Amino acid sequence: MTRLTLSSAAYPPDLDGIGDYTWWLGGALAQETGQEIPVITRTGDHLEQPGVKVLGAFDRDDLSSVKKLSSCVDDGWLVFQYNPFSWGRRGWCPAVPQALRAVKDAHPRVKLAVMFHETTVPRWPWRFALMRRWQRPVFRKICALADVAFASSERYVRQIERVGHPMSVVHLPVGSNVAQSWFERDEACREMQLPGDDVLVGVFGSTHESRLLDWIAAAFGRVKERHANARVLYVGPHGDAIARAVGDPSLVIDMGVQPASRAGMCLSAMDLLLAPFNDGVSTRRGSVIAAFQNGVPVATTLSKWTDSVFRTQAPEALLLSRATTAGDFARDTAEWSGFLGDDRRTERYREEIRRFHDEVFAWDQIARRLMEALR
Repeated sequence: MTRLTLSSAAYPPDLDGIGDYTWWLGGALAQETGQEIPVITRTGDHLEQPGVKVLGAFDRDDLSSVKKLSSCVDDGWLVFQYNPFSWGRRGWCPAVPQALRAVKDAHPRVKLAVMFHETTVPRWPWRFALMRRWQRPVFRKICALADVAFASSERYVRQIERVGHPMSVVHLPVGSNVAQSWFERDEACREMQLPGDDVLVGVFGSTHESRLLDWIAAAFGRVKERHANARVLYVGPHGDAIARAVGDPSLVIDMGVQPASRAGMCLSAMDLLLAPFNDGVSTRRGSVIAAFQNGVPVATTLSKWTDSVFRTQAPEALLLSRATTAGDFARDTAEWSGFLGDDRRTERYREEIRRFHDEVFAWDQIARRLMEALR
C-alpha cells in the first residue's frame, strides 16, 4: 500500500482555502486507504479528525521554516500543497524548492507530488508582472523536483507541461471546503432563522479582486426587479464590502464567517448563488463547488480558462455567462433565474447540481484519482 504524507502551510481552524483542502483530502484519503495520514503543517492548534495525524512544524510568522520539512518525512509519497502566496509575502518563496530539494537529497526513497493550487500570477496588471518575475523561477524549480504534478485546473496543467520536465501531470479538481448539509432549503432556513419566504440570493466567500462585486450587485438588482422580496444572503468575512456593493445594507443578511459544519446549511438555504469571476469559473473555485454540493443553482462566468468539464457536463442549473459587462451578466442572470417560483423546476435544478458535484467534485472521487496517479 502506498504510504502518503501531506504538507500544507495552513490548517484548520485557519481561515484558509488550501488549509481546508488539506483537511478534507486527508480525511478522504484515510477513509479510502485505511491508513493513518500524516499532515505536516504550521505549529499551533489544529482541528482534529479520525485517521489524520497532524505534525506542527512550520512557524506561521517565518514561512522559510518550511526548510524543517526534511526532518519530518520518512518514505513513500510526500504530497505538497503549493500556492506561492501560501509560503511567502507576495509569493516570494525561494525556501520552498530548497526544502523540497533537501527532502529528496536526504530521503532517496521519498517521491514528491506537488498539488499546484496556483502556479504564478498572470502577466497583468503591472504589479502582477513584477511578482511574476520572482514567482516564475521558483515555479520552474519546483516542477523540476516533482515526480508527479497535480493541478487544480486545466489552465495550470498546460502551464506545467510547457515547463518541459518529464513528470506526470494530472488535473485534480478541488472539493468543497464545507460540510454537506442534509437539510432541504426550507428546513435550513428554519434552522438558521432565515426568512424562508424571501428569495435568498447567495454570495459566498471573500471579496478577492477576482470576484466581480459590481456584477454581483447588478445581477441582484435585476433579480429584485422580478422578486421584490429578494435579499442577499452573504457568508464570509467581508459583509461590509457586500453591503456597499449592493447599496442598501438592509437588503443584505450578513452571516459572517461560519464553521464548516454550518456553512453548508447556510448554502442550502440559498435559492441561487452569484459567483462571477474575472477569469471565469474553474475547477479550483471551492466556493462554487460548495454550492454544487449543497444543491444551489449557480450563476457564474465563462472564460477561455474555464475547464472542459463545465463546457461538456454542466447542467441547466449552472449558468455559464459569456458576459463582458456587469449589465450583460445581470441580463443573463435575470433570464436564467426564471426557475424561481417554479417548485418543480427548482427541485430538478437542485438535484441536477448535486449530481454534477457527486460525479466530479466529491472528496472520495478526488482521493481515488490522486491514489491512481501515484500508483
